[in-house]
Amino acid sequence: MIRQLVVLLVLGAGASQAQSTERVGHPERKLQFELSGGVGPSDATSGEMAGRTGAGSVALRWDADGSGGLRIALWGSQNHSTYYYNIYDNSNSARRDSVVHSELQIAVVASADIGIRLWRDLLVSGSIGGGYLPYAHSDVSYGTLQNPYQYYSGHGSNFLLTGSVGVRYRWLLVEQHAMLVQGGSSGLGRGRSFYPLMVGFRFM
Repeated sequence: MIRQLVVLLVLGAGASQAQSTERVGHPERKLQFELSGGVGPSDATSGEMAGRTGAGSVALRWDADGSGGLRIALWGSQNHSTYYYNIYDNSNSARRDSVVHSELQIAVVASADIGIRLWRDLLVSGSIGGGYLPYAHSDVSYGTLQNPYQYYSGHGSNFLLTGSVGVRYRWLLVEQHAMLVQGGSSGLGRGRSFYPLMVGFRFM
């Protein structure tokens, strides 16, 4: 998805330069404030797995000319996923078990975006960026035949890559985000991806 967002940004940069004066919307301030929240699936949503993400963000955005800009955001997310599997003993009897993974993450994300003005105050946009998770906490509970109830808890820091596509009408925005956690340990979310659909407000 990150590659597609790069293509969108390049195309949007050309399209924004070619917009006619008939499409110009209401004037907007250069410095804007955003508040967003939403839910969505995590990479664990498939087959024997079920995953869910809840997220919220506050952001400060510098708008270049109404069609693109830079944004720095503070993110908070709660991710919960369950993986179901069978355990077999020596008599080949199976017992259903699960791994429950719960994560709390705080991140600071910087991104660049390009918007294409469809008509006046209606825009579609795409962004790409990266960030740092100064705090990531993970709780994992699972079972084995020898010890049916085991528990792991840890915290640390990670890096992440982000991208989004969205639509905005004046102060209302809807964005589909993709967040890929890098670095750190797998117990703290490394290699995991989350896809919250965010609804927000931009104060202009």
